[in-house]
Amino acid sequence: MKTKMGNKYAGTILVKIDHNPIELYLHQEEALMTLDKAIVDSEVEEFAGLVVIATGGGKTLTAVQWLLRTVINKNIVQVSSLNIE
Repeated sequence: MKTKMGNKYAGTILVKIDHNPIELYLHQEEALMTLDKAIVDSEVEEFAGLVVIATGGGKTLTAVQWLLRTVINKNIVQVSSLNIE
């Protein structure tokens, strides 16, 4: 199944829902659990945070995995329009 996500300023991104063959390392899985506790399990509506992993440790992959698992796969995406002048 493909989910269509878009923003009138950024265009459209097609996301294919499929099995991900990439296995994360233990420190990346721990980072995902920590993000879930800090963001998903809390009742805070807005959040800010840092993913701190050593150089080459997979920060980008970890962040993308969290977004895919938590936001996109669970259809809780809210695309807000930007006010660009």
